[in-house]
Amino acid sequence: MYVSGVGIFEDNLSEDIKFDFQDLISEGYSSEEATEMMVNTYISSLRKHEENIFWLALAAIQWELGRLNPQVKEKAICIIESKSDLKRWWREPELKKKRELVLEKLKKNLVSPFPKPKKVKRRVILKTELEIGDVITYRLLSEQHIILKVVGVNEYAGNAYPVLMLCDWIGRNIPDKDEILTMGMKEGLNQYFQKGFQYIEVFPLKKKSYPKERICLVYKNIEVPSKDAYPIMSLAWDEFDDDIEEYYELK
Repeated sequence: MYVSGVGIFEDNLSEDIKFDFQDLISEGYSSEEATEMMVNTYISSLRKHEENIFWLALAAIQWELGRLNPQVKEKAICIIESKSDLKRWWREPELKKKRELVLEKLKKNLVSPFPKPKKVKRRVILKTELEIGDVITYRLLSEQHIILKVVGVNEYAGNAYPVLMLCDWIGRNIPDKDEILTMGMKEGLNQYFQKGFQYIEVFPLKKKSYPKERICLVYKNIEVPSKDAYPIMSLAWDEFDDDIEEYYELK
């Protein structure tokens, strides 16, 4: 299971649960029907700590949509009060504390009156056309270019987002293939502002936010490192320039 942070939906399992429940509601199922379908689909295949994630994520999205099922609410509150979800964070005390605050906030929401039921629109499925081994350039607002290698593709609830390695290079004239092949990774800050190396998963917040005119595919089928070699930080194309400047000091 891929985890990007301590938030309720900051891992691929909880994100799948969120999108699947929204999809069922958008297709006209009632909250009770959607809950039953979710339980039948997920629970039998989950390990104990993943069951916790399931109930917490399901409770969170149901509350947000104004469709909180009483049994789901009870399950989530029981998990929060027992602190059983915190056991998986025992190696990282600081993150464990942050996760506990997230869960306390969720509990506060769950015991408060939930919003009126919201209408859920059918979700737009977004799939990258990039493939592992592709090399792209991205034109920054400064007209400088950066180089990114595609090391993987992450799939969530029908969506597919590229996992990119940011090369240690910035300039206006794109180097030749041999030079790109030997380029190392750019060191930067992660989402906790700790310095190190990480890959970048990039997604568009909406269909029109993909910066097609600023991306150029320059090479295909080059050898790239394993997607599992480094942790992955998620960024949005909508804020990519600001994030690249903040985390990597490139502009």
